[in-house]
Amino acid sequence: MFAIRIDADNPYYPIAYIVVEKESYDTWKWLLKFLRIDLNLNQSFGITFMIDKQKGLVEAINELWRNSEHRFCVRYMYANFKKKFKGDLVRNKVWQAAKASTDEEWKDIMEKIKVIDVKAWQWLNDKPANQWTKSHFLIFPKCDMLLNNLCECVNGDKTILTARCLLIYSMLELIKVKITERRASRRQYMGKWFGEIGPRIAEILEIATKNSGSLTAHWGGNDNFQINDNDDTTPVVVVDLTTKTCNCNQWNLTGIPYMHAITAIYWRHENLLYWNKSELPPLLPPKIVKQASHPKKLRYRVVSEIPANARKFIRIHRSYTCTKCKQQGHSFKTCDKRVALLAKIHKQNLNQLVVNQQPDENQRTETFVDSDEDGARIMTLESIGQQINMDNIEQILANVRTLKQHYATNLIPHLHPNDPLLHYFQSENQVEEEQPQEQQAQKGKSKKKKAGGLRKK
Repeated sequence: MFAIRIDADNPYYPIAYIVVEKESYDTWKWLLKFLRIDLNLNQSFGITFMIDKQKGLVEAINELWRNSEHRFCVRYMYANFKKKFKGDLVRNKVWQAAKASTDEEWKDIMEKIKVIDVKAWQWLNDKPANQWTKSHFLIFPKCDMLLNNLCECVNGDKTILTARCLLIYSMLELIKVKITERRASRRQYMGKWFGEIGPRIAEILEIATKNSGSLTAHWGGNDNFQINDNDDTTPVVVVDLTTKTCNCNQWNLTGIPYMHAITAIYWRHENLLYWNKSELPPLLPPKIVKQASHPKKLRYRVVSEIPANARKFIRIHRSYTCTKCKQQGHSFKTCDKRVALLAKIHKQNLNQLVVNQQPDENQRTETFVDSDEDGARIMTLESIGQQINMDNIEQILANVRTLKQHYATNLIPHLHPNDPLLHYFQSENQVEEEQPQEQQAQKGKSKKKKAGGLRKK
């Protein structure tokens, strides 16, 4: 038999264990008698026993610890309830009644059970309410546990199960070693805590903080606050930060601020001047190392990672085959043979600008020569003669511009960004844009000279 308590971080802490022939009133009385002497407890007020109706335990507690509080494990009570009453509706109401933290809420749930099944309501009503529902628990122990699963955790330990097969002395020695190692590991674990509360209590506060996001605090003077829900469907809750009480009874039962108390505490917005002064050296910022380039805002993504706003799947492990040279590793747009072919055709068409005869001023014939190798359509002009005279120079320049415009509309959009033909056309366009600017500048200078001559005259 084990006697187990709960420490400040909510895990179990074995304090006594004995080996007996069977559970009875005499064995439990003997254990509780020496437990009271070892713990040096002169009074039993403020002590709570969580029991699951072991044989003779209730009688032994009533005799030795008369002013203590008794609680029954709701899981065992619910198991007995299921044997007598069927239906999930009434069964779920039992757990709701056990978890109700206020007397009004508990009465409301009990009335609903009475409407569903009168016999089930009578069975629950015969049980002392202060032994199975939170609404009637005393607030001194600061514990709202409903289950007696701590003893099950100890009995289900592998070391305890192994020790039961040994002799009496070896069994007790193995259990003692197990408890000693657990205490040492817990002490080492506590040394790594940051802050004044344990990690399990910190998790409870974190959950309560998230749940307080939908609440609003209204100051009522001093440290009194009225807490309302934003949807106006839950009842009003009153919090007193001076007495550390809340009429929802959650803060009173556990001593841990519930979401209503956290909302009131957050409303105060206390200044940093009222914070506790630390005796540790001041916290300095880390050294800043200047990066070679501008700071990166986006993280490096893995090759196989799909972007967040992707509209199509990424092509992974796909081999490209060129339709020109039939080789893998590149596409048709970046093929070296295609680039060389386009350069060759471009050179041939530029050489054909010299035409055999004088063209007509009002008529110009144009032909398209198709390349059999890559399918690109290239335009040539036959209206330019071999003998270039001063009379048809303007017509030749117009034909050259027409040829460049055709390249710009039909050929340039299909070129690769690194294609040499693309760089050639871009440089030609820049030259053509700069020439009219120079001509306008020269005309401006000549006009200024003429104006200066007229003034002198």
